[in-house]
Amino acid sequence: MIEQWRTLARRGNIADLIWQIYRETSFLSFVSALPNGRGRRANLLKLHDRAIQFEGFAGSGGMAQLSRFVEFIEKLQEAGQDWAEASPEDAAENAVRIISVHKSKGLEFPVVFLAELSSQFNKKDSQGDFLVDAADTLGLQIIDHQANSRLSSLAHQVIAERKLSTSLAEEMRILYVATTRAMDRLILTASAKRNHCRSIISNGFFFGNEAIPDWQLCFCQSPLDWVLYGLSDRKSLHNAFETGLAEKCVNDDLFSIKLYGQAELQQLSGYIVKLKGNKLRRSRPTVAGSQPKRAEPKLLLQLKKSLNWRYQFGDVALLPAKQSVTQLTHRNDEYLRIDYSGALARKPKAVLPVDLAGAVDGRLIGIATHLVIARLDLTGPVTCEAIERTKDTLLVDGAITEAVAERIDINSIITFFESELGQTALNANNTVRREWPFTFAVPASSVARAPSLVARVTNDDTIIVQGIIDMLVQTPRGLMVIDFKTDGITAEEVCRRAELYREQLELYSRATAAILKTEVAGRWLYFLTPNIAYSV
Repeated sequence: MIEQWRTLARRGNIADLIWQIYRETSFLSFVSALPNGRGRRANLLKLHDRAIQFEGFAGSGGMAQLSRFVEFIEKLQEAGQDWAEASPEDAAENAVRIISVHKSKGLEFPVVFLAELSSQFNKKDSQGDFLVDAADTLGLQIIDHQANSRLSSLAHQVIAERKLSTSLAEEMRILYVATTRAMDRLILTASAKRNHCRSIISNGFFFGNEAIPDWQLCFCQSPLDWVLYGLSDRKSLHNAFETGLAEKCVNDDLFSIKLYGQAELQQLSGYIVKLKGNKLRRSRPTVAGSQPKRAEPKLLLQLKKSLNWRYQFGDVALLPAKQSVTQLTHRNDEYLRIDYSGALARKPKAVLPVDLAGAVDGRLIGIATHLVIARLDLTGPVTCEAIERTKDTLLVDGAITEAVAERIDINSIITFFESELGQTALNANNTVRREWPFTFAVPASSVARAPSLVARVTNDDTIIVQGIIDMLVQTPRGLMVIDFKTDGITAEEVCRRAELYREQLELYSRATAAILKTEVAGRWLYFLTPNIAYSV
């Protein structure tokens, strides 16, 4: 028996394991006979409820493990949250409980009401414009521009049918759980047109003693349709809907059926509303002759003041706690904004001309250029062959593609290392750091652009800034901060463009000086396209 429980713990869910242990050992009956038996039994049922809740937490991440559930219970006990002893009234037999089907799993009740069986199945998972299954297969709909319509592709149809089958199987499992909770009496309710029910019952009757085919069950729109198909050979059902086939059906007292018309339902609804109104009137006794008091001006003024109150530091609270250097220094730069104007008009690569389909994004070329500089072996001379070897290494690692590698400007990299700034980096007496990441706290007042924000920011408010410096050279005179730019500009545009990066370089300098405890001797921007070094 223990081996079976261990197997279920590995393969099944925890709630089923707990309930199987209760059932096979009659543990609930045993503790009920002990002193304070009702309370003990209530605690055991509460443990089962916690197992169901835990499955809901862990269900999206994979199979819930018994060890994780034990840790979950221990943390609840340590935190002292939601782990009081269960009240015996929670598990009392003479009580009404409204619970979901999922939460009722493993529980049993003398009488069960299962309402709204006519609610239609949710089939949206199989009706999207594009579908993805567990095997990472993508199914798309085909758009016919001439007919202005959409058609399902073969892959779309296969995935849709697979998802529909899975969804209906889950709905059938839920219906099974719901209908097996009753010990003595099960009451099913639904609302549907009589002609619809009569059609289903008649169709199910003609299947005879054979099981209802799967394809027929897949066409059902609600749990009510399944129930009607399952009972379509019963005489009482045919008599109620007057199908004329009752004489050929099974006559038993398995269930009884009662149909209510629209007039009866409206009368019942009115009766319920009346009872509810009487209950509300009884709960709100009124004093005879009482008149509402006139509102006091002082009270109205206080209410108006409370409703119009605004938090003084509301704007400051909108400042992010962490930002990158680029977000801080270039948030409003027009040249850094992504142009989406032609996104919808862009054609797929499959229908583009060869020369346009193979175009490479300039940003990818810039990233690849930075990677080459970061990976270069600086212990020897920087030559064309050394750069090619670095590119090959990046290609093997999958860091760049062949198309991007071909667009890297090797000559501009060689020119940099031949310059005075590049020779400083190659000097063996200097220490070079490349792609150096840092995290630095700066006063919030230094990044709050609006004057209203600056006035309300306190000296204690800080913002965490993260960034990566392309190259940092430590010389006897101090640190050299070098930032590479692949902007496609001319030599005449260098000065204007460099001013846009001044704040970025100043922030780099503050961070390096504070972290490395060394003075910054120079800040340089190196534009690779015109091969110009600019001191900031």
